[in-house]
Amino acid sequence: TEKEKKLKKKSIQEKFLAFQKKDDPEWLYAFAVINYICQDFDEAKTLFKQAVEIDPNNYFLWNKLGAAHAKSKNLEETQAAYHQALNLKPNYLRSWINLAINYNSKKMYEQAASFILNSLALNPKSVNLWTNLENAFIMSGDHDALGEVYDRDISKFATKHNIHNFDDLPPPDGLDYLSLFSRYLLRDDLDSWIASFSGKKLDDSVTLD
Repeated sequence: TEKEKKLKKKSIQEKFLAFQKKDDPEWLYAFAVINYICQDFDEAKTLFKQAVEIDPNNYFLWNKLGAAHAKSKNLEETQAAYHQALNLKPNYLRSWINLAINYNSKKMYEQAASFILNSLALNPKSVNLWTNLENAFIMSGDHDALGEVYDRDISKFATKHNIHNFDDLPPPDGLDYLSLFSRYLLRDDLDSWIASFSGKKLDDSVTLD
């Protein structure tokens, strides 16, 4: 039931607080995600802010901060956090997509199209991105661009849109503790993740990406 779910979430939050490590971005990230799942977006936002203050060069955390701002409808702060993620890692696809969503929500469809095009530069085979690009041009009234969308060739948009060249950039690096948390989360086994903060040995069946 919904009441049981709320009690379980509260129990997880309380257990996690027993192993507070507020100077550790790993702990802050994990507890922020727990609050995000519990739909306490203001608390999640506060925790992500604390995490990026400790680890300001972590593009993944900046992107998560942007997502928390988005849930709170703080569009300017959302945009700033996503841009910071891209300043740190220009080929981080998730932030390009999130910025496109951000501009689309502000009905700034031409700007959204530019961010979708950069997303396509990183993932040119994405059917969803091409569909979103088509919709952005329709909403912006740029119907002349639709024929180029159907050609599936982003180079045709280069004269009107600033499309980055990502060829010489290394791929986004793996972030082990984030990956590990995600695995526990998918298994609905947050108790094991919480136990890791008490100094217990991690489950050998969980491997890092």
